[in-house]
Amino acid sequence: MYKFKNKSDRGYRTFHRIFGVLSVSTVLFALSACNRQNVSPAVLDSDFSDEIASSTTEAITPETEAATDMPVSEVSETSSPVVEITTPADTEPAPLTLSEQNAALLSHINSTYGVNIRYGSDVIWNYDISVSGITDDELIFSRLNMLETCLMRYPLSFFSDLNAYSPIIINLVDTLGGADGYTDGSDGNSIEIALSCDNSDLYFALAFHHELFHFIEYCVIYNFDDYDELLDTDEYTDTALYGTDDYSGTIYSTDTDIYGQYFTSIYGKTNRLEDRAELFSYYMGNTVKECMRYSDTPISLKMKKIAEAIRVCCPSLEEYERGELPWERKIAY
Repeated sequence: MYKFKNKSDRGYRTFHRIFGVLSVSTVLFALSACNRQNVSPAVLDSDFSDEIASSTTEAITPETEAATDMPVSEVSETSSPVVEITTPADTEPAPLTLSEQNAALLSHINSTYGVNIRYGSDVIWNYDISVSGITDDELIFSRLNMLETCLMRYPLSFFSDLNAYSPIIINLVDTLGGADGYTDGSDGNSIEIALSCDNSDLYFALAFHHELFHFIEYCVIYNFDDYDELLDTDEYTDTALYGTDDYSGTIYSTDTDIYGQYFTSIYGKTNRLEDRAELFSYYMGNTVKECMRYSDTPISLKMKKIAEAIRVCCPSLEEYERGELPWERKIAY
């Protein structure tokens, strides 16, 4: 909301001057010069108007020459024109407070992407851990801008498709007990995300992409009877490694055995859901590893399976060729 300052008493001012006496020929010459230059007395600057006022006659008839103290309203029609100067009202909008900027950005994100973001007392979160919405205006401003930067990478129709399954709600909270994010998928009609704001911009962005895939996956699970087949990546994974906490089988261990690398992070080994969410987040990031450059490595095959599931879930994406969507651009087809 913009606030405009009220017009002050200085907003519109009119100056009336009692003019000195000059000859008729001088006055006519001055007036004809104005006409030739198409200059309107109403728009003259203040210095020039004072000069005109001091050299213009008050009246040009003998009767009015003697009436030097005549009120302006009684000057005859043949008197010299009165110069009026109007000062435009001050319409410069007052600067928005940071809180008002946050509210405006929140509204913009909602209207553009269809994403609902909560912070402060608006946060309602009942899943797994007690949280509090962030209240610092500078932190809110930073995280809202970071979220929009992330959202801009996705097609707008993508969010419209997801909203058809569940409203997209993101809660900005102070901390999640060491986790970067949570997705509450206990209700298929109301899937919510919580993002911790006590970490770096990088981890905040990666957590958003990670949790967004959980949101997508829950949409598939709740709305497609063949969700098991759509999301099954076991054939491209050494499932014996789920639940382990070592580097064996991750793409961080080595680039030499590209066919023995199944996970993008240690956390991806937790279970199938975390594996897929970590993989999606990794492909939305900036890193490209050697195993991602080949179409038949376990990492590439899993990501292609995930990409196809997203296309089934979001029918508007059919207009995009394979490899055009942001999470597909690093897939080796």
